Amino acid sequence: MLTPRRKILLAGLVIFLVFGALAIFASPLSARNLEARLQDAADEALYSVRAEGWAEVRMDGQVAIVTGLAPDQDAQSRALDAVSRAAWAGGIVAGGITRVIDETRVDLQDTRFRLRADLIGSRLTLSGFAPDAVGQARLNDLAVLLFPGRASVDVQLAPGGAPANWEAAARLMLGELARLDTGSAVMAGDRLVVTGLSTNAQTVASVRSAMSNSPAGYVATALVRAPGGTYEAEITDFRLCEAAVNAALGPRPVAFTPGSAQLNEASRNTLRRAGEAFARCDTPPLGVAVQVNEGEGGEALALDRARSVIDAMSAAGLEEDRFLASTLPADGITALRFEIQAPVEAQQDTGAEPVSAPEVGEDDPQ
Repeated sequence: MLTPRRKILLAGLVIFLVFGALAIFASPLSARNLEARLQDAADEALYSVRAEGWAEVRMDGQVAIVTGLAPDQDAQSRALDAVSRAAWAGGIVAGGITRVIDETRVDLQDTRFRLRADLIGSRLTLSGFAPDAVGQARLNDLAVLLFPGRASVDVQLAPGGAPANWEAAARLMLGELARLDTGSAVMAGDRLVVTGLSTNAQTVASVRSAMSNSPAGYVATALVRAPGGTYEAEITDFRLCEAAVNAALGPRPVAFTPGSAQLNEASRNTLRRAGEAFARCDTPPLGVAVQVNEGEGGEALALDRARSVIDAMSAAGLEEDRFLASTLPADGITALRFEIQAPVEAQQDTGAEPVSAPEVGEDDPQ
């Protein structure tokens, strides 16, 4: 027979178990309810960036796993970022998404295989794609070897789409860029460009020579010079010209003063450098298109900004009839695009990939 004291203890134990069960199964922070809440938040995040058509997310506790075939790298990045911010990241008590596992891939069927490398202040930034894990690892090792302690590598795995000899071309690109003091390099499909400066005239000549002996199947050029010197390359291939403009733009965004078409000084210098690259091209006009912002001047301001870009590039000694100004839809991905219309004889080709600046930004109003 239970004593009064034992009855009290037993009743307390029962109450404890009941409340424990409620905490586990009914509380908003219970494992089941927490996962369901985070699943709803992650699904909503994908919808907010229009990724629900290609991406899926599933929750494993507080870990989000994103899968799907992204239409391009920008869409992939937006989806992963949206999921990571879907619920505040924290521990068990905070009840947020603690980690995002990326199992997405990028569809390269309709875009050209791309790698980009930028050397600024002796530091390398390498981004783009690799078609297989072995090549991806070797490219990372090469970047670390050439730029020890100074390499930031974000090369994603995207099976298929790479031209033959892509790894040899990538090695050539990084090896020659490493010999410069500053510069950028772009591999766009089977086109390859290295551009930049070296204070050593022999290095300039050597890089030009090396790029003239690109791997089989590649069209390549070097827009390199000593300070105060000029580029010597002559580019007649319109896709190679687009890659050259893209490389010369560098990684920094083209920025306008808010509400106006005025460029900041850094952007003017960048665009003049891109104009110097385009000056070496014997191709049809270069189209410059700026995205419409309905809340800030609409199409009229977008056209004015495109003309400002053209003016800055024309400062390299180009006639304005070598450019065409236009606008991009407000709901698009790209904010600033440079594109050469394929010549008639190239219409049967797979087509040119538009050259897009990293982004169009805006200065601090101050």
